[in-house]
Amino acid sequence: MVRWQSPKNLTLEQRRKIEAMIHRQVNHWTSALIGYDGWPYGEIPVKVVGWAVADASQILDRQPDEIVYTDYIFDDLSRTDPRIPEKLPIAPSELSRFENFRNPNYSYPGGLDKRFDMYLWATESFGGGAGGDWGQRQSDDYILSTLDLDQVTIVAHELGHGFGLPDFYQDHECPPGGFPLPTIMWAGNSSTIDRRYPVYGNWPETGVQWVQYTFDQHYTIVQSDVYWFKDNLGIDVPNSYRILYLNRGQWEEVGGPVGLGTK
Repeated sequence: MVRWQSPKNLTLEQRRKIEAMIHRQVNHWTSALIGYDGWPYGEIPVKVVGWAVADASQILDRQPDEIVYTDYIFDDLSRTDPRIPEKLPIAPSELSRFENFRNPNYSYPGGLDKRFDMYLWATESFGGGAGGDWGQRQSDDYILSTLDLDQVTIVAHELGHGFGLPDFYQDHECPPGGFPLPTIMWAGNSSTIDRRYPVYGNWPETGVQWVQYTFDQHYTIVQSDVYWFKDNLGIDVPNSYRILYLNRGQWEEVGGPVGLGTK
């Protein structure tokens, strides 16, 4: 189920790409399990069974088989952040697996084809991401800007929470035996499940911190962009920063970095 907490309209092409995007993220996780410990599944089909929106007219070129829900509740987050829309679209709770899975005898109205397992939740002006067994929440702009990407960092990370995996912010929070780095569940450590992709660092935001990007081979780069994000609150910045690179065993400062928004 897509929960579209945004005033933006959705074209038919965008809706089809949203379904394809979440299909890729689910299968990036599960493909690694094929052949492991009796895992019985191959490719996992993913279907958007409905669209929860504030106004049905936002679903452009609506198809006969598309289900649209327009009920809503009040989003408490809008009290503290007026950029967040007050209206929070909802789908019927009786169709939610999250709401009813504890009852082994529960019967979903309309059959299993109408049931939804999770929300893919897009919110205007939402910073960062949030996730759990209820679904994944990101900004509407983030989702729309990543529809054609193979790996969608925040969606994949939050989906990991849906599978029961926690964040790994500090070394002592990691499994005792460790795991190969980077890992997408070490928030900020990796942008992807696939290690061929860029590596991200983590800034705990207390005191003086050192964030180091360590690669498994040599690369030649002409530009590096660094962003600081504060969970659920968008872009944040430290009071000051320096950027250095390792040159034959010696750290040297990058001359004249351009920084925006430093306090």
